[in-house]
Amino acid sequence: KEEGAPSFRTATELMRQFWKNRRQHLNKAGISNPQSNAFLEPLINYMECQGKISAPATIVEKTPDVLDAFISFGILQRSAKHNINFCHQRYLDHLIAERLLRNIFQESDSVLSWLGKKGNQSLFRREQLRQALAMLSEESPTDFFNTTRKLLESKAVRFHLKHLVLELIGQFDVIADDIGEYFLELLNKPYWREHVQQTVFLRHHPWVSYLLNAGLISKWLESDGVREINSALWLLHSVAEDIPDPVTEILAPLVDRGSEWPNRILTAICRNEMDDSEKMFELRLQLARLGVVKDFVIWESLCAKYPLRAVQLIEAVLSARNINDRATSRSGKNPLECLYDDDLEALNDAVKKCPSQTWNLLMPHVERLTNIPVDDYDHDERLQNWREERTAKSGMDVARGTVELLKRALATEQPDELIARIAPLKKGISPIIQEIIIAAYTHLPARYADTGIAWLLDDL
Repeated sequence: KEEGAPSFRTATELMRQFWKNRRQHLNKAGISNPQSNAFLEPLINYMECQGKISAPATIVEKTPDVLDAFISFGILQRSAKHNINFCHQRYLDHLIAERLLRNIFQESDSVLSWLGKKGNQSLFRREQLRQALAMLSEESPTDFFNTTRKLLESKAVRFHLKHLVLELIGQFDVIADDIGEYFLELLNKPYWREHVQQTVFLRHHPWVSYLLNAGLISKWLESDGVREINSALWLLHSVAEDIPDPVTEILAPLVDRGSEWPNRILTAICRNEMDDSEKMFELRLQLARLGVVKDFVIWESLCAKYPLRAVQLIEAVLSARNINDRATSRSGKNPLECLYDDDLEALNDAVKKCPSQTWNLLMPHVERLTNIPVDDYDHDERLQNWREERTAKSGMDVARGTVELLKRALATEQPDELIARIAPLKKGISPIIQEIIIAAYTHLPARYADTGIAWLLDDL
């Protein structure tokens, strides 16, 4: 507390800080570092050799004052069976790893010899190995690479420890050339390919960035092999939220390939629109204009964070429609094309924040898709999605939702601008636009009543 909170980024650094702090407290209590080490050595030897997390109290009872201090400072504790154990197993694991590291640097031991035969490589060793390798990576990257390579290639090491090595390497923020090139080699080996992809590369953006820079992702996407293509898309999607622009840059040129590629790209970008960068969201809109959209949008969250994006997404969906499209059944619609009450409420709040942009984006599509001669308004299938209100528990088509949004878009926020924009639409033949005008006038402030009445009288 006196020195402030210690800074650490990893569990290993935290454990180092813990032992530094405990040793300082022990020093203040009159117990020197040599005394502490001499006290701990038989405990560590017993627990490591026996593969246990406790030891008989008789091992340390010759120095009761030191034992009391270790208990007082939360390092050791007595158990009911007259044993001594560390308050947390990681305390012991760190001390064993620390001792192994000293021996490695003194060239009196190696990780392979320390692990011993497969029968001794139990889960008891796992955390000790992790801490030893983590410290080795920080203090001597060259020794770390040589050690991990020997561990992965040795037939005398159990796979659960090799998997631990992969997990540890996957967490690197900076990829050294020697390690990077080595793992590119492992990707070409059938035995290692899936393990390396899932444990080292997947969801780890430094490693996926390394693959991008090495040109491997591009090579896979250009290949004719479905496995390679799917691997590339899978890896890109796993880090899309972390590095959206690099992901977008490699995917965007592939849209023009057509066929199944737009759908493939949709699966590789961020799941949620709120996580898109500006570039990635533009790519999403490009896909939507091709009719390729995801099956669900959390409109409430999108509208709250990016109100204009919500309107742009609706515009993109409408842009994929044609004037002669026939209405589809509720069950046949993509879920994104159905809006429910909560969705409309959120979208109306978004429209209030960008009314002019909403009108500019959506009204041209209303004109394009509804400005047609109609003999029977109630039965013309081309207008069904535009006029059909919601039913009991089914959603409203996005076309009808667009009508509802435009009714209020400018009326309450910018009435003068609404009147100016309505002027060129008054003579249009679209019954949908006429409905929007009539509803918009009802939402104008009372001082504009004469304008609405004049419009009614102009064409009874």
